[in-house]
Amino acid sequence: MYRMTLVSILMALAPLWFQPASAQNPNNAAFDAFQRGNYENALHLSQAGIALGNADAFWLLGLMHASGTGVERDNRLALDYLNSGVESGATYGLTLMGNIYQEGGYGIERDIAQAAQLYKRGADKGFADAQWLLGELYLNSDIVGISPIKAAALFSKAALQEHPEALYSLATLYKTGTGVEKNSAGAKDLFALSAIAGNSSTALRLAEMLDEGNGIPANADEAAFYYVIAAELGNAEASDEAKKIRKAMAFRVVRQIAFEKRIDGWFSEHDHLRTLTTSQ
Repeated sequence: MYRMTLVSILMALAPLWFQPASAQNPNNAAFDAFQRGNYENALHLSQAGIALGNADAFWLLGLMHASGTGVERDNRLALDYLNSGVESGATYGLTLMGNIYQEGGYGIERDIAQAAQLYKRGADKGFADAQWLLGELYLNSDIVGISPIKAAALFSKAALQEHPEALYSLATLYKTGTGVEKNSAGAKDLFALSAIAGNSSTALRLAEMLDEGNGIPANADEAAFYYVIAAELGNAEASDEAKKIRKAMAFRVVRQIAFEKRIDGWFSEHDHLRTLTTSQ
């Protein structure tokens, strides 16, 4: 998971930072344009907002330059905008600033220590993505010092905010007994919560755990269910197994109908879109 810590993850989280009626991250026209893919208008509105000292405008323009969306990618310029945004009150920009230092490139030297400091500032303010990313550093980076116990504590804080990646990371620690007491049943529950939050990799890990009976009672029916959930959440690794499961049901119509209804119910209950165009 640590090596997947890229600007693309932060872009996926970006809509969470601009929810209407949020005092922390107010909605704005520039971000609306950004979400619609109208990057020229987003750029224009952001620049107008910057002229007025709008913190969100600084953050959005920093995001655009960090990801190369609608503008040329430039990490140095992105940091300048993000820092101005943080100083103006958009402290959620700390996480993206940390990510830029973690990745390096585009005029920025990779600096894990600086990334950790920025993540910590964001984590201390309660930002779940910063808590998760800092926790991953504590698991993987000698520069900040390997500390599974600190990682587990940070993952737990982010997990309480239903952060899907943190739920996955914490589940993995409980499954292996790293930094916490080993708890296979707890890992299973956390994997399930992460899948509900939309993490397809977690759904696959849960299916494998149920299939193998790794620390929990094996359950082939539940494993089959989560293999299909993982595939329909977009996990390519689970796709072949999901096809096999459905093929095995081809001549068991009653069971097949009940199975598909349960899949539909899960997606409807948890407000996810199915990625497959058919159930076959």
